[in-house]
Amino acid sequence: MRARVAAVAAAAAVWGCGKSATAPTPGQTTSCTVTLGGAIAGTFDCRPAVIGWTSATNTTAFGFSVTATATAPDVVVSVSWSGRPAVRAYASSDSAAQGVAEVLAAPGVEWLASRGGAGAPQGSYTLTLTSVSDTVATSRGEAYLVAGTLTATLPAPPTSSASGSITLTATF
Repeated sequence: MRARVAAVAAAAAVWGCGKSATAPTPGQTTSCTVTLGGAIAGTFDCRPAVIGWTSATNTTAFGFSVTATATAPDVVVSVSWSGRPAVRAYASSDSAAQGVAEVLAAPGVEWLASRGGAGAPQGSYTLTLTSVSDTVATSRGEAYLVAGTLTATLPAPPTSSASGSITLTATF
């Protein structure tokens, strides 16, 4: 989990993203709310969701995170694909899917949806971009303003002491 959180943080640093609620900066959203249901329930601020396209690899990366507090679990979402972002759905069922959605309640207590990584695929996710605008060139590619949703079903993996599953819905 910590490596995945670091990956989202690194993406934020590449695109110059920080927790901003007012300035519409390309590469970051001004709003992001994630709602969890099932084994853990609650609604949390996930600002900003970040997105950018890297010219060297022709890859777009999208992600957001929630840092654990006394009332919130760690949540991390990272989805990437070949090419620039477009208004469409990017799903874990796509042939070249690369992504993870993870909720960590405590060490060893996690729920996970993943595709394209080292482990066996599990769970599912769909990232739907309903708006892609304000393209800005960066030193590494392009940043965008986006709006959309992400839905995911996260079962507890066999290595977790968690049980049940979590539904995750984010709007940004």
